[in-house]
Amino acid sequence: MRADIWSAGLAALLLAGLHYESISPAQAQSVGTDDRLATLERGLCDVDGTYALAIHGGAVFSQQSHENKVAVIRKALTQAGSALAAGARAIDVVEAVVANMEDSGAFNAGKGAIANRAGVVELDASIMDGRDLQAGAVASVKSLRNPISAARLVMDRSPHVM
Repeated sequence: MRADIWSAGLAALLLAGLHYESISPAQAQSVGTDDRLATLERGLCDVDGTYALAIHGGAVFSQQSHENKVAVIRKALTQAGSALAAGARAIDVVEAVVANMEDSGAFNAGKGAIANRAGVVELDASIMDGRDLQAGAVASVKSLRNPISAARLVMDRSPHVM
């Protein structure tokens, strides 16, 4: 086993991604500082549609081939790019990317999760909205198809973080 393989994780992180609607750099510069802040607080992006999506599919080898994992990640990036270009909210895109990875069975998450020492598959998930630092998480869930969606519900519809 390689020395750098110690833990598993699954994440989709949208950087510079307050991308609900985009405004051009000229529009962003034409408004005052207070107006720009208000625009960003509403979830509007002034980075002319430029964003970065970093996907990490875990550090544990699974039964899936590397090529299959790469194909799932490429599909996720393509779908995410299309959704963002169409004006989707960044947080919605992140949730969808992770849910697709959970459903793929190619990663140590969702369908591809590895059982613990007791032989039970327990899943954790968390999500955070960088605009307002709201977060939601679930831990040790055993019968949910998409733990990331449960974490999102915790963030959006409960007073709790976990």
